[in-house]
Amino acid sequence: MPTDNLEFSIGYRNLTNHPVLVDSSRIDTRIYTRLNENWGFGMQHQLEMADGTLEYQQYTLHRDLGNWVAGVGISHRDNRLEEEYGIVFSLTLKDFPSATLPFNIDGP
Repeated sequence: MPTDNLEFSIGYRNLTNHPVLVDSSRIDTRIYTRLNENWGFGMQHQLEMADGTLEYQQYTLHRDLGNWVAGVGISHRDNRLEEEYGIVFSLTLKDFPSATLPFNIDGP
């Protein structure tokens, strides 16, 4: 990563000739930056290259609470039939970040 306070990733997915799903050529981006010791800001986007539609975008603000990290944000999804808006809330235990509620542990 460019600095200790910035993390980003870019991904590309291509789906062609699937018997059920529509062909797709998608770019995914994720960016997270630490603003200071207690605050961070994140963005996530999904762009469908075939028709130039920004299918998903999410913006979150994170606060370090000691053993926990709380996040709140907004999201927007364009599924071409209607646009959906949402509110994002997350609470993460720093020592066990793969745990979720309802309780589930994600594998590596």
